[in-house]
Amino acid sequence: MAQDKSKSTGKPSDPKTSKAMREFDRLAAAFQRQLNLVRRGGVGILTPALMRKHLKSGQDVVLAYGRQGLTQTYTLQDLKRFADSVNHASRKFQAGVRGVPLLQLEQASLDKDKQRAKQVRSARLYKIDGDLLYFRVSGNDRPAYLVRIRMEEFNTLATARVYASPFAAAKRVAMGNLSIDCQCGRHQYWYRYLANIGGYDVSPPKEQGFPKIRNPGLTGCCCKHVLKVLSVLKTTAVLNVIAKSIEKRQEQTAFASDKQRHFLTNKELESTSKVRGITSRTPKEARQAYNAFLKSAREALQQAAKDEKVREKKARLKPRKTDRKPPKPTPEVKPVKEIDISGDVYKELVGGLRTVMGLVKANMMPRDMALQGISQTRNIPVEQLEAIIRKEKLDE
Repeated sequence: MAQDKSKSTGKPSDPKTSKAMREFDRLAAAFQRQLNLVRRGGVGILTPALMRKHLKSGQDVVLAYGRQGLTQTYTLQDLKRFADSVNHASRKFQAGVRGVPLLQLEQASLDKDKQRAKQVRSARLYKIDGDLLYFRVSGNDRPAYLVRIRMEEFNTLATARVYASPFAAAKRVAMGNLSIDCQCGRHQYWYRYLANIGGYDVSPPKEQGFPKIRNPGLTGCCCKHVLKVLSVLKTTAVLNVIAKSIEKRQEQTAFASDKQRHFLTNKELESTSKVRGITSRTPKEARQAYNAFLKSAREALQQAAKDEKVREKKARLKPRKTDRKPPKPTPEVKPVKEIDISGDVYKELVGGLRTVMGLVKANMMPRDMALQGISQTRNIPVEQLEAIIRKEKLDE
């Protein structure tokens, strides 16, 4: 029976609403069932028993490669190298202890996965089920993937740390031992087996088929989607949600093992969607947002200039008297290398500075903060901006 294409994409109409997140959760569960069905029918799986058998016999193992009749042969040397990789990974991640600290997960990940994580558009916490966090993370092949993070120290700290505030406990839990899972192919074919033997997998599913083709050296740790979630997990807004969950756990009179599934409310989703790292902007989007801010600021200044009360207050303003000593002469600093700016780019920059200086004069924004914001957005030294202000007499 053919599925409705509009429902098989996993893309909710508005990812900021609780209703849409519930729909994504339903679609993600259906997608995971499909993945599990395909995996259970897989061929050419190098299982632990098969690896042990051929390591003892010393014979090559021949496995199917896909479903087109192709095969792949692995020698005794290949199998020994695979076994050494397993032993090394088990020691590296301390397989006897559940979960791995957040910082270690980030440090053990490959640089290319870290770079790819910067391109992930969004990662949003939408559900908490006891010690398990559910995130909707934007993807490429699919509009979004489900990433699950289990906080391995949640139950212990929620019960034992009665003197600590819920927020302090949440920070300790989020930065402590974590287990991970993602629905993307990178995690499934490169890292899920590694997470299993390292003791930091969220199961089901629990993978025991060795990644003999894609990651035989068992290098790396997290896919780009998980890395994006780990960066979001450190933000205050998400920690506040976890702290609230810890507080509810500490207040309940039932068994601690009686988990309470909680979808974030629309208000909580709105709060977490505003923090840095939840979403990422392209340089073009950042410029558009900056220009929109300048436009609204100009309109506010123009409106204020027309206001009779504002003009009266401005006319009554007097210079503030001060008995302060003259400032000490500033030490000589090395000249800053200026950025070459000309033409329309220069005119646009001058227009932006004129608007910002208007806000500064109206006491609507501190001068240092205003120039720092333009400096970071335009990648132009503050000293050069000051020189342009003097040149164009924008300070008068």
